[in-house]
Amino acid sequence: MEILKSEAVKTLLEANKSVNRETLYKKELDSLKPGEAIRLKTEDWLIKTTPSAYYYRYNKNQGKKVVTVNKLKDGFLITKN
Repeated sequence: MEILKSEAVKTLLEANKSVNRETLYKKELDSLKPGEAIRLKTEDWLIKTTPSAYYYRYNKNQGKKVVTVNKLKDGFLITKN
């Protein structure tokens, strides 16, 4: 067991913060004009989180609704507002 001083504790706690990863398809979304969309097949979406939940957080961080996600028969349609 090791007893740490408060400065060491603060340093350790700061080091454990999560890394902010780049938003998926951010370059493509930024290049779109309002009304344009990206069509993704289900196989292209590689994470467990659904696109609607994933981009809900993206919209929340932007402070306004930037993209809309619609479910299609074989994938997703991500439209820029």
